[in-house]
Amino acid sequence: MLRAPVLHPPSIRIFDGDDYSFANPASIYGPDETVPLPVGADSIEPQERLAAVIGAGMVGGFTLLNDWVSPSLSGAKARDFAISLGPVVVTPDEFAGGDLDWATLLDHAELNTRFFPGDVIAGPVLRRAGPVRAGGSVELSHPVIGSLRNDVG
Repeated sequence: MLRAPVLHPPSIRIFDGDDYSFANPASIYGPDETVPLPVGADSIEPQERLAAVIGAGMVGGFTLLNDWVSPSLSGAKARDFAISLGPVVVTPDEFAGGDLDWATLLDHAELNTRFFPGDVIAGPVLRRAGPVRAGGSVELSHPVIGSLRNDVG
């Protein structure tokens, strides 16, 4: 089993529209790991995204990110329990980041602060699915990055 390509990112920023929110770097799951249902939820919903991983002062590569959401929970706890990353980080010369304007997203995210190696910046949702209950599984695939699969438990 592969581990997440970034086990303990210093920060995770998740874009929705023109702005972002911070996510929980302690909630990382890798490929083929079981994502537990959070307490008080009977299902969760995956939100497929592409993510940039910061290297030495610039984008070091790209990976898949599954931003799990539990609509039955309120407030920040609806998103505070799981983020899947992987299966690998591909370099910018292997994958240009798709049709997203990464320069604009990164400029906005870095305004008045700085990035550290390992920071993860997730682009807007590419695909939503769900609900997924315990026993279900979700697989995200990209022809260059590979497949990120997680069971829900």
